[in-house]
Amino acid sequence: MKGSELGRKGVDKEQLEPALNSVSLTIGSVGKVLPDSGYYSAKAMANVEDNGAGPTVYAATKRHPHGRNIRQLEQHADPPAPPHDAPAGEIMVHCLTTEASKALYGLRKQAVEPAFGIIKEAMGFRRFLMRGLEKVNLKWTLVTTSYNLKHLFNLAQDANV
Repeated sequence: MKGSELGRKGVDKEQLEPALNSVSLTIGSVGKVLPDSGYYSAKAMANVEDNGAGPTVYAATKRHPHGRNIRQLEQHADPPAPPHDAPAGEIMVHCLTTEASKALYGLRKQAVEPAFGIIKEAMGFRRFLMRGLEKVNLKWTLVTTSYNLKHLFNLAQDANV
């Protein structure tokens, strides 16, 4: 997990581009982006995708409750595509209802969400107790560095078994 800069914005809608720009060049290029609904805005998606030159964004358009019912668990044929002149939000909703996109977006449960769960539950970090953006950024860097060290330690332990 990378300890990217935190900002003063109350919502993440304007943070999708800066977050992508903070990805290390060591990783290489980003082909697909799977942000949660807090990052969704038609403007941010258009800026990131840059008419096909940037990565493809698969963003939830609204928050969904946890748990699923039987109908949601059953497999269904992909719905028909919306018209080409449909609003960006409608196109994204359709995109995320296809089986391929559901499987891709489901990878967040394996890659992204566990890190935040570990930071909140195992490490007990839930809020910043200091003021000022500089101090908060420093604290977040310490938290993410601690997470990374813990993760590396566990990987080393697994390799030695």
